[in-house]
Amino acid sequence: MKRFITMTLAVLLAVTAFAQNLEGTWSYTGNKNEKMNGENNVNGELKAVTTVTLTFSGAAFECTRKADVRMDMVLDQNDPDDSTVGLLVKLNGKNAGSFELADGVLKLIPNKGKPQVDVKTDVEGMPSGGEMLAGMLAGPLKNEMVKELKETEQYKVISATATELTLEEILTKKDIADGKKAETVVFKKK
Repeated sequence: MKRFITMTLAVLLAVTAFAQNLEGTWSYTGNKNEKMNGENNVNGELKAVTTVTLTFSGAAFECTRKADVRMDMVLDQNDPDDSTVGLLVKLNGKNAGSFELADGVLKLIPNKGKPQVDVKTDVEGMPSGGEMLAGMLAGPLKNEMVKELKETEQYKVISATATELTLEEILTKKDIADGKKAETVVFKKK
């Protein structure tokens, strides 16, 4: 019995020490550049910058997500000057909740209620300024981000140091069935 209590205390101390490494603000920024060559008769380029910031305090977390996406498309190859369209999308989302850390798994449990989400869109090079297209994009993008921010997320903690936190997403059965691959992300301490 004494040995069991000693082992339990050692595990609790290790988990507590590990959890203390999470205290503070961690940030990840990812960049994506992709060429679109002939898909749906559209050529162009997609550029995206995504920033995720996680702040841990006690047993609570706060998460902000920002995505700035620019898509430049040439709709008519015969007249690229008159058919170039620029689509700009800025997504900002924020949620908070509690987190659990056990057996190397970080679980982010969002609070009940609706997360804060803001979507701004702009279309350049389209007649009438592209307000209709921008309006058609804003609602679905906002709904998708709200849905994502309301979900409980789980990550395998690959490593946690004083300056870096490496997480690998834990996929659901549906994600695996859909052929999705787990992403590994390295957060830097701010």
